[in-house]
Amino acid sequence: MKANVDVFIIELAFQGAQSALQGEVKNLHVVRSGSVLWQKERLLNKLVSLLPSEFTKVVWTDVDMIFGDDPSKRLRDVSALLEEYVVIQGFSEVDRRPRFWVNLGRADIVSGFAKTLSEKPDDEPISGNYHVHGHTGYTWAARRHLLEDCGYY
Repeated sequence: MKANVDVFIIELAFQGAQSALQGEVKNLHVVRSGSVLWQKERLLNKLVSLLPSEFTKVVWTDVDMIFGDDPSKRLRDVSALLEEYVVIQGFSEVDRRPRFWVNLGRADIVSGFAKTLSEKPDDEPISGNYHVHGHTGYTWAARRHLLEDCGYY
């Protein structure tokens, strides 16, 4: 099942390289650069500035995420949470599967950073190990104004 949402993509093509996505996807913005430093954050900031004004909530996610049997419901849930919170992590737990996954009868379940942080006492330090402090990546969502005001670091 596919979710009926507008998807916007920004792609970095290094100097002299061709876009891998040109002509393949809608709402593509291609940026060229010779530098590899901090490109993800710069690209996300650029993409937010290019979004049509009617979009007030933004989700950014790794392309290899699977959101269960009903991604439309998941997006509605995320949208509803953004009515209450300014920024959220898009999962509480994630089942990390190896590349070219074959069911090996075991799972690598990792908690999200936001979930772990919300369950810790205020005076407890945060570990540098994501299996302890929760994974910081994969999927996040925020109100657009936050991203426009603060940007990605």
